[in-house]
Amino acid sequence: MQRSNSPRPSAGAWSPQDDEILMTARAQGLTWGPLAQTHFPNKTGNACRKRHERLMEKKDNLDNDGRFEEIARMYLEIRKEMWEMLANRVGQRWQTVEAKCMEKGLKNLQSAARNPLRQAQEGDSGIVMDGEPADTQSTHSVEEQGHLEKPHLPDRPLRTRSPEMPSIASIIHPFSQ
Repeated sequence: MQRSNSPRPSAGAWSPQDDEILMTARAQGLTWGPLAQTHFPNKTGNACRKRHERLMEKKDNLDNDGRFEEIARMYLEIRKEMWEMLANRVGQRWQTVEAKCMEKGLKNLQSAARNPLRQAQEGDSGIVMDGEPADTQSTHSVEEQGHLEKPHLPDRPLRTRSPEMPSIASIIHPFSQ
């Protein structure tokens, strides 16, 4: 039973045409409120946003059509080559680099990559060398390095949580001495 004091009629289900309009309007840069008012007066901006999120998830879902299996096969074919490139730059075994990156995930990798750059801009690398206080560390931004070719590795190992597994920051940014 529909409530009589409802501020607007039922929003109803989304049709394929609605989905197309929603995707097109969003691609043109419309924000959720104006998009809803212009194209879907019976729906809220939040309803449009949620529908768009579901459509994007469905579009990006690699499990639906077997593409994930194809990606998995290709990954296994090239994983050594792929990880060796990074491992050679940081002086680690490719299996160690792969395991650490997989363990941490993309968001943590991105965060770890940004933190040393921010700290270098503030004058503190945040990386402590064994036996050396953090405030005596020299910091080098990527710009100061000039390029990202094989970096100079410190003479002493960086302190890590686990002796057999270096921290992700030390793998990605071994530039601090």
